[in-house]
Amino acid sequence: MKRLPMVAELQLVVSLVTVLLSITSGTKQASAQTIYPHCFLLTNTPRYEVCWKIEGQEIALELQVNVVNKWFGFGIGEPTSGSMPGADMVVVEGADEEGKVSVTDRYALEFSRPEKDECQDWKVEATEQGTSNGVPTTTVRLRRLLNTHDPQDRPFQEGENRILWAVGSGQMFTYHRASRGVRVIDFMNPYPDPDTFGLTYDFKMGNTAIPAARTTYLCASFTLPPVEDAHIIRIDPLIDHNAASFPFVHHFLVYICEPMNGTGSWDEFQTPGQCTGTGVLGDPSSGCFSVLYAWAVGSGPLLLPSDAGVRMGASKPWSMRYGVLEVHYDNPNMKAGVTDNSGIRVTYTQNNMRSYDAGFIKLGDHFNPWNPIPPGLQPEQDDAWYQLNCPTECTQEWEHDIYVYGDLMHMHETGAHIWLSQWTQNTTSPTNSNNDNNDSNNNDNSNNDNSNSDSPSADTETFAGLFNSAQFYQFGMQQITKHHPPKLIKRGDRLNLNCVFDTSRRAQPTKFAAGSTDEMCRHFLFYYPLLFGPSRSLPPTQHRRPWSLCGYYHNQTSGKDTTVCGELESGAHKPTLQNPTVRDPRSVGRSDFGAAASTCLHLTATPTPTPTPAATPTRTAAPTATTTPHVFGDGGPEVPAAQLGMMWMCVSFASGMGSMLAIVAVTMGLMALYRRRHRATTSTGYSANISADDIDDPLTTTTTPHVQHHKHAKQHKHH
Repeated sequence: MKRLPMVAELQLVVSLVTVLLSITSGTKQASAQTIYPHCFLLTNTPRYEVCWKIEGQEIALELQVNVVNKWFGFGIGEPTSGSMPGADMVVVEGADEEGKVSVTDRYALEFSRPEKDECQDWKVEATEQGTSNGVPTTTVRLRRLLNTHDPQDRPFQEGENRILWAVGSGQMFTYHRASRGVRVIDFMNPYPDPDTFGLTYDFKMGNTAIPAARTTYLCASFTLPPVEDAHIIRIDPLIDHNAASFPFVHHFLVYICEPMNGTGSWDEFQTPGQCTGTGVLGDPSSGCFSVLYAWAVGSGPLLLPSDAGVRMGASKPWSMRYGVLEVHYDNPNMKAGVTDNSGIRVTYTQNNMRSYDAGFIKLGDHFNPWNPIPPGLQPEQDDAWYQLNCPTECTQEWEHDIYVYGDLMHMHETGAHIWLSQWTQNTTSPTNSNNDNNDSNNNDNSNNDNSNSDSPSADTETFAGLFNSAQFYQFGMQQITKHHPPKLIKRGDRLNLNCVFDTSRRAQPTKFAAGSTDEMCRHFLFYYPLLFGPSRSLPPTQHRRPWSLCGYYHNQTSGKDTTVCGELESGAHKPTLQNPTVRDPRSVGRSDFGAAASTCLHLTATPTPTPTPAATPTRTAAPTATTTPHVFGDGGPEVPAAQLGMMWMCVSFASGMGSMLAIVAVTMGLMALYRRRHRATTSTGYSANISADDIDDPLTTTTTPHVQHHKHAKQHKHH
């Protein structure tokens, strides 16, 4: 086989040295890019990035943190809360200058030091210390089953995962103080590209001053654009992570409201003001009848299904036109002089109206009728457990089944555990001929007979399962749980809402009312197609109002616990229907998280191999990552495959060493190789004219994997 000319080999050596210098001067991330196709930046203070790859039933992670000599943690929270209690986590500690670390699988049941799992499910594949862009960095590569079936673990699930992170101040695992946070990551489909293009409306708090108080609720009214007809198809939080106010924005709720001639919440908060203790949704006179959107730390946008939207404009009586934004600020150090400009972005469409209108149903207590919760109660005590129904007698009034694309569980500060169970009647719900009333072009049909002649008969019922549950409920972490695909609730189904409270630290009774120190037991369903109530109080010629509430009502006249369902009006009261009609056994809502595993499942796959250029997956860069692809032999001479393979191994070795010593060693080796080959060929010399037939298995152009930056362009898609 003929060899390359001496000049060509010298060119290769020079190119190789240049690439090695580039690798060691700020592109060490390239090694991770060749292994992990997806990355997400958890925080910038300090920079903490997680990269991953799904392989069959396993997930391979790389945790890269700009610290040394400090512990750090990565956790999966309860899907409906995302708080430390109920979280599964892996803790890396003792990362000293020699790169020696200790990795432990842990779980937490409360705000205390997490316990070690009985099954240590994380397998450590590599640890290293080095620099990234001149900053000392610790990197740990791990592997685990997506679902270990271990009660002390959380699975990596389809859709959104609540991810917790923390960084300590020393090598040993101690309290993290303020260096912690929660993010939302979809590991299976990291960068969805939904069709949610449309017009947008932004509403912000207008640089409102945050009071120098531990806890504050500020409310501000807004009016949507004056369109005739449109569908809201997406709601995004507008949170500036670099603003001085960011650490103080705890969570917020967006309410659908109506003007009340100067007396309602929308009328009151034309200028932002404190709404602590007054409530927005708890008071019937507030004019606010539903939640449109909820945000908590780590949450992302709410995207409606592709065939449904929230009606907006002036064309329908149920269209949304007005709202109130309620923001909870947490200012533990009572810092003064901070202003906030957080808000929401509403995306809507006028030209591509969806097929169905979406609606909202409020389950639970209405008008705060219950007796106060006694003080000193532990969650395990029966007196701390409140239960109510949306009974079969109410859902039989529906004209059709509904599909729930999201739900929000809502209690206040003493809320400990909440769940909603679904019970299905063992009969087939007939199809109603008026279902086309929910088409977006025909939602105002007022000629409807709301008789129950075609309602299913309740012979027996079957437990359909927990619709949703928060075993470790946290008032500050409430958020909309999104369902992909939407969940079905049939006509005639019974929904049982259960709320468990913890008043062990209170010396006085806790009343059910609108204030944050009071309590509520509510559950909001975001659904479609839109349901309508019987409109008992409206003339038959007028449009009906949406069916929007179902639950418990204390009849003060009779003193009985009764039911209310239908429209948001007094005519929806069912004075003779007891509530709850049927109770859940407490075992329905229990969780086994934290229990000992019966068997520890072990990984069966081999460790991640060192990739070659041809097999390297394309990696999507983190939102703030800036990396530059490096090209070998671009337009240069053809190189024998065996020779190129040896050079590639040298590059990998030098990249791993990350030092000038490695560069010198590799360069000297290549020069020695050149001298040996030159001596071996001096008698015959090189031919300057080499044909393709003279080279075995040619690689005409070899490049390192290209790092795509489309993720940065779609940063708003991240949850």
